[in-house]
Amino acid sequence: MAKPAVRLGAVRLAFAIAVAIILVRAAEVQLVKGARYSAAASSRTEERTQPAARGTIYDRNGEPLAQSVARYHVDVRSSQISDSVKTVIARLLVQDLGISRALVRRELREPYGYFHGPYTSIHVQRLRSVPGVDLRSSGLGRFYPNGSLAREVLGLVGADGKGASGLERRFDSILTGIPGSDVVRKDLGGGVYESPNRRGPLPVPGHDLFLTLDAGLQEIVENALDDALQQFDAESGDVVVLEPRTGEVLALASRTATGGETTAALTHPFEPGSTAKVFAAAALLLGGHARWNDSVWAERGVWHTEHRTIEDEKPYGYLTLRQVIERSSNIGIVKFARLLNSEEQYLMLRDFGLGSRTGIEFPSEAEGRLARPHTWSGISGESMALGYELSVTPLQLAQAYAAIANDGVMMRPTLVRTIVTAEGETVYRHVPEPVRRVVPSNLARELREALRGVVFEGGTGERAALEGYEVAGKTGTARRASEGGYLDGSYTTSFTSLFPAVDPQIVMVVKLDEPKDEAFAAATAAPITKAVLEQLLASETGALERARLAANTSPEPRDPPEHGAVTRVFLPWPPETAAGSTDESCAVPDVRGLSLRAAANELHVLGLRMRSTGRGTVRATDPAPGTIVPRGTWVQVTAGDRGSHR
Repeated sequence: MAKPAVRLGAVRLAFAIAVAIILVRAAEVQLVKGARYSAAASSRTEERTQPAARGTIYDRNGEPLAQSVARYHVDVRSSQISDSVKTVIARLLVQDLGISRALVRRELREPYGYFHGPYTSIHVQRLRSVPGVDLRSSGLGRFYPNGSLAREVLGLVGADGKGASGLERRFDSILTGIPGSDVVRKDLGGGVYESPNRRGPLPVPGHDLFLTLDAGLQEIVENALDDALQQFDAESGDVVVLEPRTGEVLALASRTATGGETTAALTHPFEPGSTAKVFAAAALLLGGHARWNDSVWAERGVWHTEHRTIEDEKPYGYLTLRQVIERSSNIGIVKFARLLNSEEQYLMLRDFGLGSRTGIEFPSEAEGRLARPHTWSGISGESMALGYELSVTPLQLAQAYAAIANDGVMMRPTLVRTIVTAEGETVYRHVPEPVRRVVPSNLARELREALRGVVFEGGTGERAALEGYEVAGKTGTARRASEGGYLDGSYTTSFTSLFPAVDPQIVMVVKLDEPKDEAFAAATAAPITKAVLEQLLASETGALERARLAANTSPEPRDPPEHGAVTRVFLPWPPETAAGSTDESCAVPDVRGLSLRAAANELHVLGLRMRSTGRGTVRATDPAPGTIVPRGTWVQVTAGDRGSHR
C-alpha cells in the first residue's frame, strides 16, 4: 500500500496537469482562436429594423379605407402532426387563405409544408392555435377593407413600402412612420430569441388621414356608374360629387367598360358641350348685354350661318335667354353669344376655373385648355358658348357649378379633412378656402333658377326630376374629337346637377364617353343622376344634412316675368332669312294686333330690326305700316293689353 506521501504527490501531479491543460486551452481560445470565436459569437446576434405601421386612411365618418396589417408566411410541420390535425389545417388553408385544394394536398405530403402568401393577421387568425403550424412574420402590408372602393383615389403602395400612386403617393411622407430597431440572438438550429438587454427605439406609426369622401355615397356612385356603363354600352364614365360650401369632395369615381379604375375625373379633360352655356349666360347678364326675358329667333331648328350650320334637337321659334338654357338651344346661345366680346367671354370662363387646375391634393391633376382671346378664330366665341374649343376635367366642371350653388363664391376642392397623429393629436384640419367671387350672389341665384327649369317638364334634364324634391342642372352633349377632327356618331354626354335646387347641398357631375344607341345626355347622364340621388335619399349616409333638406321639400315658385319690362328681341344681322333678296328696301308690314313674337317674326323675314315697349299685342309701329324703308331699319313697336284688329 502506497505511502500517504506518494498518494499526495500523485494528486498534486494530476492537479498540476489539469491546470496546465486548462491554461493551454484558455490560451488557445483567447490568444490563438479568439478572433474566430468572437466572430462566431457575433454572428449569432442580429440587429433588426422594426418597420413602423403606415398611417390609416379613413373616410369622413371614420370608416377605414386603407390600413397597415401584419403579414405572415405559414409553415406546417406535417411530419409531426396526426392526420386529423392535417385535415383541420387543410380546411383552414382553403377557407381562410384561399389556397387551392391541390396545392394544400401537395404541400402537406412533404415533411414541412410552406405557404408563402404573405397573409394578413386577419387571414391567419384561426391558424394561430393549431398544433404544427408556425407563423413567420414578413413585416407589414397594406390592406383595403372595402376592396376596390375608391381605389383610384386612394392609390397603391409599392413593394418598397412607399406610396406609388394616388393619395398614398401624395401623402407618403405623412403616412410613413419612423422605423425602430432591436437585437435578437440565434442558436445553432436557427432559432431566434429576443435579447432583453439590447432593445432599440420603438417604431413610431405614421399619421392617419381622414378624407372628405363618404364611403356610403362612394359605393352608391360606383355601383351606379358600373350599371350605366353596362346599360348604355359606354366606353368609360366619371362621377364627381362636391359639397359647394366647403369644396369637400364627397365621392369621385372613374371607370372603363373593361372594369378598369382610372383617375379620369381628375386627369382627363373633355369638351363640356352644352353645360358651358350657363357660363355664356352669366357673361351676358353680368355685362348687361341681355336679360332673361330677351329673346332670339331659333330658326325652327336649323340655322345656316356664314361659317357653318347649327342645329337644335327640336324646331324652336322664339326663345328667351332663360328658355335657351332650359331647352339647351344651340342656335339661341350662339345668337346671344354674338353680343359678347372675346375678352369678357374669356374672363368669365377663366373666373369659373375652366382650363385651370383646381389645386386639389392629388398628383398629376390635369389643367384643361382655355386659349387666350388673341388666338381665337372668328367663331371661337360661338364655339365656346356651345362648349367646344375648350376642355375641362369633371372636377373643374363641378367646381364651376359649385360656385353657382354657393351664391357666386368658388371654393377650392379638397380630399382631406384632418390629419391625426398616432396619439390622436390633430395636426391639420381643413378650413374651407374661397378662391374668388365669380358672380354676384343675386346673379348666382338667377342662374340657379334657370337651371331649375332644365329639370322641369319640357327641359332637357326632366329625366333627372325627383318626387318631393327639386333638382337643378344642365345637360351637355358634345361630339368627340380626334386628330382628324370631330367623329361622326361619337359623343360625350354629361349632366351637372345641384341638389336640392334651393339651398344646394351637393353638386354632381355625371359623364359618359361614347354611349351607344342613346347619344344625348337627357337619356343617359340625367337618369344616372336621378338613380344616385334616389339611393342617397334612401341611405343612412351622412352626406346630406337632413334638417336642411327637410326645409326644401316644398318646391319654391319660379320667379314670375318682370311686369312692365321692355322685352327685347335680338336678331342676327344680316338676317339669313332675307339672304338672296336683291331689294334694298321694303314696306313696313302691318303687325298691329299681333303678339310681339309674331310681329318680330314678320319684321325679321323682311330684314327689318325691332325694338319694343310694353307687353301684350302690338298697338302701333314707328315707322307706320306701309312706309318704305331700307332693309335693316329699326322699327319701334308699341304693345299694350288692348289689342286692335286689322
